[in-house]
Amino acid sequence: MFQVGFLENEVDHLVTRDRYVYELAMGFDDHSPLSPLHGHVFYVGKGSGNRIEQHEREVRTLLSGGRRRKGRRTTTDLDPKHKMILWVLDMGGVILKNKVASHLTDAQAFALEKERIDIYGLEYLTNIAHPHKRKPPA
Repeated sequence: MFQVGFLENEVDHLVTRDRYVYELAMGFDDHSPLSPLHGHVFYVGKGSGNRIEQHEREVRTLLSGGRRRKGRRTTTDLDPKHKMILWVLDMGGVILKNKVASHLTDAQAFALEKERIDIYGLEYLTNIAHPHKRKPPA
């Protein structure tokens, strides 16, 4: 006999691919003059696997003089998100990483990323482009 529930679960698993939406925020000690900025979200993204860690790792690799996929770069040609990470680290802060939601399909992750960017306002984030200007996944 055909088991519909089993197949629906298998299809959901294949479509989900463990996508998530995440936020990067500034983390400063209570005694820091920058403590009012603690928790300020500066980037909203979506990804899977270890994507949430990748941005800070790229900046730390650059600072250590390592090579990146696109060749050697300097801090002057970093995008706004990487410049913010560099500034926070230079000021003695940490990068706070928060997964807003997990186990999403591509379409769900795209929609939630757009919603979170709308909540914060693109002008207050280091995101280069608003998701509504990109084509959503099919």
